[in-house]
Amino acid sequence: MEDFRVAIERGYEQHNRIEPAADDQHLLLDADLDKDGPIKNWEGPPPAVFLLDIATGKAKRISPVTPYAWEPCWLSEQEYLFTGTRDGKHFEIYKASLTGGTPQLLIKNGSGGTVSK
Repeated sequence: MEDFRVAIERGYEQHNRIEPAADDQHLLLDADLDKDGPIKNWEGPPPAVFLLDIATGKAKRISPVTPYAWEPCWLSEQEYLFTGTRDGKHFEIYKASLTGGTPQLLIKNGSGGTVSK
């Protein structure tokens, strides 16, 4: 996977989510990309989910190209939930693995998932 440097600056959106990992070594976060994506009727830059290694400051994109992904939250040490869209009109909640693969659609017409123990 490609490494990214995530810059949190004045342009960082207030609605973006940063979730600390249980290991205190990583952050799960969403950020807007600096390039256009494949969903044609999406306004603005496409969002994606990243895993940030706090010690190195390097971020790795862990969400696929589609669905677009935002509002991540930890489900377990290796899985997370996110809100996503494949068409730019309908939002769904997906479950995904840090190791990649195809995200699993859990809830149609939903957004803003959270997990508590």
